[in-house]
Amino acid sequence: MEEDISQVNFVVQKVRTSRYVYEYKNVWDPVNKRSKPLYRIPVGKVIGDKIVLNDEYLQKRPNLKQGDIVLAGTKAVLASRLTQSIQDLFEFKEFLGNIVWVDDIDHFAMFYRKLGAQIKAAEDGLDINLCDMRLRVMQRTPGPQPLEDTKPCSFYFDIATENNILALSCQLHAKGLHNELIEILIPGGEAVRAVLLKDPANNQIILKKQNYVR
Repeated sequence: MEEDISQVNFVVQKVRTSRYVYEYKNVWDPVNKRSKPLYRIPVGKVIGDKIVLNDEYLQKRPNLKQGDIVLAGTKAVLASRLTQSIQDLFEFKEFLGNIVWVDDIDHFAMFYRKLGAQIKAAEDGLDINLCDMRLRVMQRTPGPQPLEDTKPCSFYFDIATENNILALSCQLHAKGLHNELIEILIPGGEAVRAVLLKDPANNQIILKKQNYVR
């Protein structure tokens, strides 16, 4: 296989009481407008909290060794992806947001710090800076808050990344940031995969590729 190993996907499948790992790749079917399997090969077995690679798989992937594929939550991912910082994986390109009022400003800041944000104290709260994103966070006080929108916001990001969306999801899980894969409609009516997170104020953070390649 000549494909760059950093770009492949892995899935953990449970069979009775055992869990097995497979490498797979999907391609986009323009006729049916959905992804379809290109290939799927066995990788190894989950034993305890580790993935033990098959000898046959190691022969197909001579650049890999035991320990190079690890568990990130319930998913399998290359260990090298977990050593990268969030900002190494993607760069925020666009942002739509506003002032956010929160009950626990420290807990809120911890969430964005895991995303790699720079956080500075401000006179009336915190300034959060993550690439091109700037967000003002204010400590909630009794009564109505000035300029407050009582409904949670949706923060949409176009991201520039060489990694696929599943790899990004795994990397976020490994940092303790729960997320899920969703599909959203882009101009033209095509459904594409994206990553959905929710911050401690229940605001939605939706990440999709800037120039989408499924």
